[in-house]
Amino acid sequence: MTNNKGQKLKWVRFLTAQIPAVCLLVMVVTQSLFKSPLIVQLCFLVITFSVAFLNYYFIKEIKKEVPNGTSATVLNQFIGAFVFLLLTILSAYKASQATTLYSSIILYSAAVISFVFVVLLLWGVKYAWRFQKHKK
Repeated sequence: MTNNKGQKLKWVRFLTAQIPAVCLLVMVVTQSLFKSPLIVQLCFLVITFSVAFLNYYFIKEIKKEVPNGTSATVLNQFIGAFVFLLLTILSAYKASQATTLYSSIILYSAAVISFVFVVLLLWGVKYAWRFQKHKK
């Protein structure tokens, strides 16, 4: 029964918090948000905070329902590494397309920091697997 409730929580979290987060990210990446009126930007800010709150709330509820395991930790590490790898690629691409020096410096810095996070997350996967093998 608890596994079924945990699955329902994951689906509700996906539908109410993750899909809007992806839509908000698309608005930022395409820069359509910055060309919109002030009221749209304020709505964007409110929606962003509500999505962040929903994610936080559902993560707490899922942790209560689903027992913690290292396989979930490894999966979360891989997902985080993938997200930061995507951010690295996007930052490097935008930096190569930037016309001003300060923009390219900021974007290349973001790419380097994101790449460092990728390496650290993958390094953490190695230790999570080692801990999982010792636990068995």
